[in-house]
Amino acid sequence: MTALGKVLVFFNLLFSLVVGGLIVVVFVTRTNWKAGYDDAVRQAKAHKEARDVLEKQRTDEAQKFAGLLSEIRAERDALVRDLNEKKTEIANLGEQLNRANTRGTTELTNSNTASLEIEKLKKERDQMIAQITERNAMILKIEIAMRDFRNRAVSAELARDATQEALDKLRVSHEVALNQLNELKARGIVPPSSAASRSAPVEVRGRVTGTSDDLATISLGSDHGLQVGNLLQVYRMTPTPTWVGTLQVIKTEPHYALGKFTPNGRNVIRKDDIVDSKILLK
Repeated sequence: MTALGKVLVFFNLLFSLVVGGLIVVVFVTRTNWKAGYDDAVRQAKAHKEARDVLEKQRTDEAQKFAGLLSEIRAERDALVRDLNEKKTEIANLGEQLNRANTRGTTELTNSNTASLEIEKLKKERDQMIAQITERNAMILKIEIAMRDFRNRAVSAELARDATQEALDKLRVSHEVALNQLNELKARGIVPPSSAASRSAPVEVRGRVTGTSDDLATISLGSDHGLQVGNLLQVYRMTPTPTWVGTLQVIKTEPHYALGKFTPNGRNVIRKDDIVDSKILLK
């Protein structure tokens, strides 16, 4: 073989190694984005269901509070009308008392009776004023509660929008990686398989706060040392101690985390199940 042939063979081998390395990099990138995309889809679904539940709760509570508010206002208006009537009666009895005083001693008995009636009406008036004050305080509390529900609904919508934006970005990246993978497959190149999750952190323990299909949120978060990929054990103590399965963390935030549930047999994860970095049951 000539020197030129040897040089060509060397460059051909070098080019094959470079292409193989690029193929591995493209596949690993595509695999990571696809996992992120699938997880983001599940998170978006969980956020949507949580938002729908919160919206229904807010609507039901708003209707309930609106009905209660109408009843209290009606009671208050009735008390105001009664109070005005009592004031009119007091004024009339006052006029009668004045006329009785001018008629002298012959009307003394009638004036005493009118005085007693006036005192009675004054007590009733004071009671009605106290009731109106109480109703006004209840109305204020209901209006504050309704405002809090509206604020919670707005917060849920903001969280949904943020999740949707992240999902859109992941979708674009996923499509780019998928196109690159399809191009490699069209050239007859099969990428290598990818690999595995990290072990659990130091012992932590919390509970399940919500579920959606095979996804669950827990009371532990990044402030407890959790990281994406950590594996937690899921179990419940009632009615009998049961190991439910495992939960792999796919997203962490301060005070909460999102994980994918893998059941033990046919067990189903439930709210208030216990999560731990190790199984405490024998």
